Amino acid sequence: MDTQRTEVRAPEEKPPSLWRNPDFNRLWAGQSISVLGSELTTLALPLTAILMLQASSFEVGLLNAMRTIAALLLTLIAGVLIDRYRRRPLMVGSDIGRALVVALIPLAAFVGFMDMWVLYVVAVVVGGLSVVFEIAYAAYMPTLLSEEQLVDGNSRMAATESVGAIAGSSAGGVLIDLFRPAYVMLGDAISFLVSAFALSRIRHVEPPVERQDNGGRGAVAAMLHDIKHGLRVTYRNDYARPLILNSAGANFGSMMILTLFILYASRELGMSGTWIGFIYAVGSIGGVVGAVFASKLFEKVGYGRGIMTALIAFRVLCLTPFVAGPQWLQIILFSAIWFVTVFGVVAGNIGQLTLFQYVIPNHLRGRVIGASRAVYLGILPLAAMLAGVLGELIGVKPAIYAGAAFLLPWIILLFLSPVPNLRRLEDAEMLQDDAPEPADTRSTDTKPAGTRPGGHEDDDVKD
Repeated sequence: MDTQRTEVRAPEEKPPSLWRNPDFNRLWAGQSISVLGSELTTLALPLTAILMLQASSFEVGLLNAMRTIAALLLTLIAGVLIDRYRRRPLMVGSDIGRALVVALIPLAAFVGFMDMWVLYVVAVVVGGLSVVFEIAYAAYMPTLLSEEQLVDGNSRMAATESVGAIAGSSAGGVLIDLFRPAYVMLGDAISFLVSAFALSRIRHVEPPVERQDNGGRGAVAAMLHDIKHGLRVTYRNDYARPLILNSAGANFGSMMILTLFILYASRELGMSGTWIGFIYAVGSIGGVVGAVFASKLFEKVGYGRGIMTALIAFRVLCLTPFVAGPQWLQIILFSAIWFVTVFGVVAGNIGQLTLFQYVIPNHLRGRVIGASRAVYLGILPLAAMLAGVLGELIGVKPAIYAGAAFLLPWIILLFLSPVPNLRRLEDAEMLQDDAPEPADTRSTDTKPAGTRPGGHEDDDVKD
């Protein structure tokens, strides 16, 4: 496949303002509100288990595993489907489905039918729909933006999502202290409906998806072929491979810490839901700062070194089990740790997502993003389960120490890779597709596979 980029803007031409792209702004607004609601569930779901059902550390770990197990089971399949079908309808359907399922928890609490298996089922279904939504969203957004706008677009989405998380954490902590935590999740259900409405208002029309010639293969064989193709293309890339492996190892350690933190803070440290929500809200402020300054960081130190800086900052989470002292000092220290950690997470995610969106041809975007997330998100349920088991066997705090030890060493993979030497995003080569799609293969746009997103007449947003 030709790796030369075509139709790049002249250096003196300034990319159009994102504020003049109404479809991107609809996507942005819907997602911002949805994140606010999801932050309520981040606090309320485990606290429903802990406070209403007296869940053990193993049950809390299992619940967190149920929320992420879909990434292990469905991500590769979802990536293939997202390359075969229009992405916006999949996103709308996922939002509506999540709204209906999340609403089951306050309904179950109201009728007195609350049980851990209800939380497990809801966590699995919402996790599966979230996998579809998130891969479709990451693959869909570059069709609304030009390549010069990708960093700014991802930064704005991350910044406003962090603001929504601040509001959600703050409001969630207070609401949980005032009401039963199960009822608080009704806000998340409503936010999914708002997101679905905003997406349905996008006027940019995805071109018809053409059927793929499966070469005589059956449906299952064709899907397996596409999955294998996506994995092969992804993991032979010198930038994608170390970033994905680092994310997998780091996510495993951080998931162990995060699975047990709310249990640790509420039971062993005696913190109220309000103070736990405050800590998460301060972390979200760090996310806002990371989103606002991500592009400046990449420009100042270089794109690859900017990603490295962010991922090193993420490792501050390892200090969690070392926090001690009176509760007011613990709150300050945890807040500082969460601020720096989420700063690193958001800035690093912006850099990595933009790099992936930049180098992946559109017809492969779903499969490649799915292949990457299958590894670094697929290990999350295993980490959550291990955290729950260790919490039972050796205690909650020692299990958090184990997570911190696992989080640290994976950054070495990036130091040994070409990532630190990537000075500019434009220097990264597109992923090589060793099996270009035939002329009659489906595509979500009319551009050749090797061209960049945006900047084409057929992709211009019409208001």
